[in-house]
Amino acid sequence: MKGAPALQAAQQLIRELSAAAPADDYDPARVASVLAGLEALAQSPEGSPPSSDAALQEVADALFGIAALDFSKRPQLRGDGSVLDAVIGCVNMLSEELAAYHLQRNAIEQELERRVESRTLELSMANAQLRHEIAERIRTEKALLESEAQLSQASKMEAMGKLSGGIAHDFNNLLSVIISYTVSLLEELPTPDPMREDLEQIRRAGMRASELTRQLLAFSRRQVMELKAVNLNELITNTTGLLHRLIGEDIELKLELEPQLGLVRVDPGQFVQVIMNLAVNSRDAMPQGGTLTLCTANVGPDGARPSRLESSAGPCVRLCTRDTGVGMDAATMARIFEPFFTTKGPGAGTGLGLSTVFGIVKQSSGTVHVQSEPGKGASFEIDLPRYQGTAQTEDPNSLSRERLGGTETILLTEDDDQVRHLAERILRNKGYEVLVAARPGEALELFRQYASSISLLVTDVVMPQMSGRVLAEQLRASCPGLKVLYMSGYTEDISLRHGVVESLVDFMAKPITPDVLLRRVREILDS
Repeated sequence: MKGAPALQAAQQLIRELSAAAPADDYDPARVASVLAGLEALAQSPEGSPPSSDAALQEVADALFGIAALDFSKRPQLRGDGSVLDAVIGCVNMLSEELAAYHLQRNAIEQELERRVESRTLELSMANAQLRHEIAERIRTEKALLESEAQLSQASKMEAMGKLSGGIAHDFNNLLSVIISYTVSLLEELPTPDPMREDLEQIRRAGMRASELTRQLLAFSRRQVMELKAVNLNELITNTTGLLHRLIGEDIELKLELEPQLGLVRVDPGQFVQVIMNLAVNSRDAMPQGGTLTLCTANVGPDGARPSRLESSAGPCVRLCTRDTGVGMDAATMARIFEPFFTTKGPGAGTGLGLSTVFGIVKQSSGTVHVQSEPGKGASFEIDLPRYQGTAQTEDPNSLSRERLGGTETILLTEDDDQVRHLAERILRNKGYEVLVAARPGEALELFRQYASSISLLVTDVVMPQMSGRVLAEQLRASCPGLKVLYMSGYTEDISLRHGVVESLVDFMAKPITPDVLLRRVREILDS
């Protein structure tokens, strides 16, 4: 390194200057050499390699440690002040250069650190953004898969609904014939005839099959609500046989029913579906068997327990189901009424059972509440406003048998031959004049001929060429006051989608029976 020899020469010169007496003892050549070395040392920092930083610092420390002012005070040095000035100037220049060098180096290091920190921050932010985008993509893909699964499930349900609807329509036409002719035979046979019991068994089987078709079509929760004042105890006791078969022999069914239970205003058929869905949910929660308890109680102001209905301070009726199943955690309970939500494996459940319960209860102005813990079973409590009126009977013969007949002219339009002949026979036997059409076109022609005498149109909903609704609209264009009774093998909700139902009285679901057909006809004619 250039600085080491110069330092040694400077130190030697200083020692000689300190010990010498006269100025003329100095060797000018030696002094010039030392000064040149100091100048080279002062100019060397920028060009020196990094490894020389420590050596340069040592040179500076050694030179800064020289008491230059002491030399200027030595009398023996004043004879040649230029030499001392040159030494001090080189030392000062070296100090300034080294200080500037270190300032520049510190500035460069600080700038590098700032750039590294800035770049590190940029990389950290980019990395965080990348992680966020990856997580978001994972969530999006998961949501997409869930949506696809729900869409697939919904498509399957829609396909099943369409298939079931077509099958049930034809099945209900057959049941109409079986049930109605059986009822006609029962009316004609004398009471002690041994054939009556056989015919009665046929009628009961037909009615059970009719109920199965209604359940087969009960996929939608937008059905027409036919509200009636009923006692929930009666609904429960009437379905215990079906419940026993539904839950299986390894599950015990207990009933805890309030003897003086108040009435509620609900759709009996749909509320039976509520009970069945809750029973199925409890059954699935008890794969090893257990106990299912159905209970009823009066709650609210007139009951021992408060109601959960927030919008009503009046008395209520509570239906409760309790099971000893596996129970649910809080996360499951929070989503249990969501459509398509299920804890069962693929293909084992639709995820619509409890959402159907929720929808029907809400349509009935009630609330449903669930309580459960893992391993402690589950309970569902349904609160419904108490109805202050009297119960409505389910007897279709609300009108006396004598009043079920009449002499009015009825235009009957039905594309199924057996159902058409059956309905014609039922109506004619009660005194009605019946004009029969197998197709909507035939009905239009008959109406043109006998419009002034026709009091009622009885028509199927779904027919070739023209629907029952379109037929009724065309006939009412020339006769606005014409009354209409629609018949269909589909349930009410499907007929609604055909734009049919104007009121519950205007619609009759197949299979038809003589008493129901005659009662509906008489009610519409008298309305």
